[in-house]
Amino acid sequence: MDGRKRRVWLGAAGLALACGLGLVAAPPAEASEDPQAASTPESEEPAVIPVGEIGARAQAVEARLREIRTELSGTGLEERIEGSLPKAEADIASQATELEEWLSRTYQLSELKALEAGWVALNRRLAQQDSELTERATQLDAWLGQIAKQREVWQRTRVAARKDSAPETTLAQVVTMLETLASARRAVEESRNAALALESRVREQRRSVQAALERIGAAARAQRARFFVRQEDPLWRVPIGEQIREDVVGLGPALTRARSGVARYAARHPDRLIVHALLIVALLWAVRRARSLAKRQGLSLEAPADRSEKGSASPEALAHPWAAALLLGLTLTRALHPEATPGFRFATVLLAVPPWLYVLGGLRPAALRTSLDGLAVLLGGSFVYTLLSELKLL
Repeated sequence: MDGRKRRVWLGAAGLALACGLGLVAAPPAEASEDPQAASTPESEEPAVIPVGEIGARAQAVEARLREIRTELSGTGLEERIEGSLPKAEADIASQATELEEWLSRTYQLSELKALEAGWVALNRRLAQQDSELTERATQLDAWLGQIAKQREVWQRTRVAARKDSAPETTLAQVVTMLETLASARRAVEESRNAALALESRVREQRRSVQAALERIGAAARAQRARFFVRQEDPLWRVPIGEQIREDVVGLGPALTRARSGVARYAARHPDRLIVHALLIVALLWAVRRARSLAKRQGLSLEAPADRSEKGSASPEALAHPWAAALLLGLTLTRALHPEATPGFRFATVLLAVPPWLYVLGGLRPAALRTSLDGLAVLLGGSFVYTLLSELKLL
């Protein structure tokens, strides 16, 4: 029995020793449940700044506040967007008036596409401004959060410094730091509020533009739905004389509307018209320069009588530099004026016809002049009738 009791006691003692070692070696329960709470990042702000570090920390915070003030006044984003809003409002009003005029009468899909191009460009510009203002407001909110955290730290530091009987100069430095933070907060809040106000105005303009785009899209869908529906009588049933009289009667009002459309576009984009005119002048200089070089090389500027030789280059197109330069410049209308109204594009087509005929007139081979003249007469008549029909729709 004694040996048996001894073995029981030894087993119990060994079990107790093992449990004790396990409790010592095991990590605390709180640390295992939340490992992130046990490790504090070195970059985290202390609850209170030690008295001995107040001066150095104040210099660091002031340097950061100077950077924020510099960024506040250095971008010029709010001033730039606010300066562009009146022009955008005028563009919206002008294009809305033109849209109403077009939708109130017969129109074509190509004309709707031309109208839509101006609204799409305007919507793209406003969307860019909206994105910039949103990013700006987010950045300002982040700065306000940083300033708020610093104010909390310095307010606790002021209380702790008074309890520790810090020198008056140190206490004054803390008070000055709090005033600087308050001033910075007011400046950032003003910029944030200005950005939000501008963002609201830009979004209001975007809503007007998107409503116009929806109207244009609905009109285009309605026009496509009528694509296979007969709109007028067949050509052989239309009295030509009566049709021409109607077109001629409507020519005057149509030209007036086209002229007003061109004037509105010119008022909205005078800078593009100036660039276009300068480009035509540069092309004129280039054509005259090429003509001068051709004359120096002894090349004739007249159309040769025999064009049978293949590969022979003739510079007779340079015989009319003004017409050639104007024609080349007008071919760039679509690239330089993506927001051009149908009336403006129609005016450029009318302006391009005379120099085009003038230049091509000198390129006719002598053997084909009679045939080409007859073909030109037929094409000219067809073109005039097309113009009259288009002007009726303006």
